[in-house]
Amino acid sequence: MGQRTGQLLGQAGHWLDEAVAALSGPADQQDVPAALAAIGDVQRALANLVRPRDGDDQPVVVRRLLLPAGPASARTARVFTREACEAWSLSGAVASAVVDLGSELVSNAERHGSGQVLLALDLHAGHVSVSVYDEGGGRPALLPYRPGVSDRGVGLQIVQHLSEEWGWTDDPPGKWVWAHVPCSAPS
Repeated sequence: MGQRTGQLLGQAGHWLDEAVAALSGPADQQDVPAALAAIGDVQRALANLVRPRDGDDQPVVVRRLLLPAGPASARTARVFTREACEAWSLSGAVASAVVDLGSELVSNAERHGSGQVLLALDLHAGHVSVSVYDEGGGRPALLPYRPGVSDRGVGLQIVQHLSEEWGWTDDPPGKWVWAHVPCSAPS
């Protein structure tokens, strides 16, 4: 692939801007195919974005959602993730964990990152990987929970509790934060 996630997101944003511009004015017959082609380019670029991994098995099914910065992103992520879990026929407990992880990781990216947020769901033979990319710097830090004191900053505590493992990967200009939830092999 050769391009980093931030560069591909930038290009995807450019293609979406072209599609919106083609469809926002008085449309003629030639604008619609150009807009659809630009949207197709965005879909292909997003499908190729995968969190860098070492020795991980290849996903069986992949879902991606590019979210604009804004307060509705976590809610949109929940709906998208729930629909993916239903389509994949995941058990209730696994689906609940995946939906909560998607929402929490998107909320954290929204709160602590910058730029657009990319939610990636990968169904593997033995686990679901929930990954979120943002263009913000910094390292995710697991803060200790302090009863009666911690009203914020417990998001990664939730991520740790719901996943079998989690972590983050640098991908300049930003980073991926990811979590794995074990599940039975997809049929």
